[in-house]
Amino acid sequence: SSWEELAARGLEEDILKLRFSAIDIWLTDIIKDAKYKTLTPEPVAAYILAKETEAKCVRIIMTCKLQDIDAETIKERVREAYV
Repeated sequence: SSWEELAARGLEEDILKLRFSAIDIWLTDIIKDAKYKTLTPEPVAAYILAKETEAKCVRIIMTCKLQDIDAETIKERVREAYV
């Protein structure tokens, strides 16, 4: 998702949910650049944030599966992965 898509969806959906999505997208963009910096603490911080994001994704998927939510809704809720 891009910032423009989030802004457009903000008119239709819950603004608090979109705020958390925007923060996650922003952090993911930052940590993608951090992995290329050497001799700094940024790659370590990026790794920790990436692991937290992965845990969040697993929690979202498991909760949705327990609540019998369809796959399309789950895909919308899952955050972008750090690669």
